[in-house]
Amino acid sequence: MRHEIITLQGAQLIGIAKPIPFNQGATECPKFWGEYFETLIKPVVIEGKAPNAQQQAAIDNHIGEYALCTCELPNHNCSTCAEENFTACNAKTFTYVIAGTYQGGEVPEGLHLYPIHNGAWLKVHFKGGMAAFQQQFHQVYHEWLPQHPEFKVASNASSMEWYGGTDIQSPDFQCGVMIPLAGQPKKLVPATAEDFSAVEAFYAHVVNDTTHMPTYGRWKQGLYPTEEDYNKYIQGNSFYLYKEGETIVGAMAVTMFQGEDYHAIAWSQELPDDEVAVIHILAVNPDYQGRGIGAQLVREAIALAKANGMKAIRLDALATNLPAHKLYERLGFVYRGKQHLYAANTGWTDFFYFEYI
Repeated sequence: MRHEIITLQGAQLIGIAKPIPFNQGATECPKFWGEYFETLIKPVVIEGKAPNAQQQAAIDNHIGEYALCTCELPNHNCSTCAEENFTACNAKTFTYVIAGTYQGGEVPEGLHLYPIHNGAWLKVHFKGGMAAFQQQFHQVYHEWLPQHPEFKVASNASSMEWYGGTDIQSPDFQCGVMIPLAGQPKKLVPATAEDFSAVEAFYAHVVNDTTHMPTYGRWKQGLYPTEEDYNKYIQGNSFYLYKEGETIVGAMAVTMFQGEDYHAIAWSQELPDDEVAVIHILAVNPDYQGRGIGAQLVREAIALAKANGMKAIRLDALATNLPAHKLYERLGFVYRGKQHLYAANTGWTDFFYFEYI
């Protein structure tokens, strides 16, 4: 699913609200949208009447851009609310709000202000317009989010539906969900020469403190990866840091070319070296392992490669590094062959090669 991280600071919503029983949400929420249209939109936009204070506020604040649920449930988390509460036997109520971003000014009678999560949000874009909304809403929470543990949903904060456009019957109608995230947002940034000391310390931590490093990765301090590796990738503008605030939680190099050592593999197609991206020295901070950061780094590498017009993404891993093999294959990479090579940190050993098209 297409998604992005956005930050909202100090934002409030303004909108109309209606209490709705959980077990009637599927029918009553659409009815409320009908009421919104009939009272706030139709008189002005369709009938051409002068707007009253409430209708003018709806226009000024783009009411209808968002919808959210609020409730009194303790430790509320919208990612589990639907499963736990939207059942045929649950007559408790939630408050459904049709809203827009508050721009300031008077709040007319019948409208209310709603504070929202302050910080990072995961904005997910749906495909297929409103006809596919419910299916993809369910998919986000039951399939997509569990596969992306790097996104931790904030508790006691409501998710929001978002809408853009006017033709809700069109398959191109823009819509989706916005999910509040706990903690600081993570971002991928290019490394510079000023980052060298931090990079060196990061990889020392990875080599010395990663569980099972002697079995799987077999990296060794001073042998691989080395200062020369970091410098080479930084100077080649191909080294990236994945940061949470100022903490490096992951790192990798992504070159927009492959080396001659990759020529020996029977790839799915023969491509010029400068049409192939290669992922190198991908690593996760040992203090952040188990949170899906490795998977997110690979996804970021794929996005970088595509943005640079690469036709394939390739990488290699030790034959013993079974967790890495599983990760790459889960993300769409295909095993293409192996070579028996010498490396300073391993001696003679087998390397497996993977490809993503």
